[in-house]
Amino acid sequence: MKVLVISNMYPTEENPVGGIFVHEQVKALRRFGIDVRVATGKPLWLSRHPHRAAMRVLRDLADRRRSFQWTGYDGVPVATFSYFAGGFARPFLRPWFYANSLRRWLPSIAAGFDYDLVHAHTAFLDGRAAAGAARLRNVPLALTEHTGPFSLVTDDPRMRRHTVFVMNAADQIIAVSSALRGEIEGRLPEIDPRKIIVLPNGVDCEFFDPCLCPNRAGLATAGTNSKSSEAIPTAHDTETITALWVGHLVEVKRVDRLLDAFAMVAPHVPRLRLRLVGSGVLEAALKRMAGELQVADEVTFVPTRDRAGVRAEMASADFLVISSEVETFGVVGIEAMAMGLPVVATNCGGPRDYVTGSDIGELVDSSTEGLAAGLRNMAARLPGIDRAKIRRQAVTNFDFGLLARRLGELYSDLVGRHATGHR
Repeated sequence: MKVLVISNMYPTEENPVGGIFVHEQVKALRRFGIDVRVATGKPLWLSRHPHRAAMRVLRDLADRRRSFQWTGYDGVPVATFSYFAGGFARPFLRPWFYANSLRRWLPSIAAGFDYDLVHAHTAFLDGRAAAGAARLRNVPLALTEHTGPFSLVTDDPRMRRHTVFVMNAADQIIAVSSALRGEIEGRLPEIDPRKIIVLPNGVDCEFFDPCLCPNRAGLATAGTNSKSSEAIPTAHDTETITALWVGHLVEVKRVDRLLDAFAMVAPHVPRLRLRLVGSGVLEAALKRMAGELQVADEVTFVPTRDRAGVRAEMASADFLVISSEVETFGVVGIEAMAMGLPVVATNCGGPRDYVTGSDIGELVDSSTEGLAAGLRNMAARLPGIDRAKIRRQAVTNFDFGLLARRLGELYSDLVGRHATGHR
């Protein structure tokens, strides 16, 4: 089977973590035996100055005359195209620019790659381009929705129109969490709910394996690179308890609320430390806030890390914290579970699908008090946590090998139904 994936979220050499979850899914599908290739659109930001914008447009039009070719990224054939954004290209117009930019390559793509199915990631931006690709070869369209909060593409009627069009055009809609499926059904009653299934994001359990990390004593003999490690020791530094947060320092992640909660708990749990890994527009403000709360000595800000860096951070931590207002899924949670870490998460949507009991972690109210209770309770419960059980939960339910198999079965079903005229 041949599948064309269309996703604006995809890593580049300059940004190797952007859309990494899509790339890892594609690699898993290729290992499963499916020939998957990727078309990814990257924004061409325009100036508000008319002359500069016009020159940028002319340069892009000249670039479009060059011959199409696949390039490789980490073993995956990728076609990268640019679309206009910023300036006159207002957000609600971007799906048209995106689709038009891909349209010039579609005949060349189809001529050399007779894909059997198109898989889009996000309805709003990727969807119209993907629908055009599916129409060109008369093949089924699968759509995975990741957007969170989903209101971003439904509250504005102009953006909602794109979202509804693509979801109606799709043969199958995949929500990455039960919470997101519920939001799609609630916000878009015109979409047939029978087309929506839940298929979670995945984790590479061979990469996120605590046995690969030297930060935990004795791991070299504890089932090296095993998907079912017998035992996972606690973090190497027993004098402190490290709560780890990983993400972008933006408003929806509510790191401000986490800092408030940490300041409430720190005087009562003096061994507790908070490690914030990531960068973003709120970084300076959050550092000031830590100082004002008088917890700057207990809170460490770490720049954005690559996957190996995140794995190393998890190997040195005692538990993960997710403090978000909204998460459609929260991949970092299952990465932590694969490393044997319990997860303290706000009741923000996606984590409800994997923080399913006290043996996995704590699901708390999305409030300062809720996060404070989660930090305090987890710090006290750590000695009784079965880390190997947490890892097994990740391997059994979220490993990319399992996800690739389920997607492969879905692709085969969609292609078969399309061939017989049943959608």
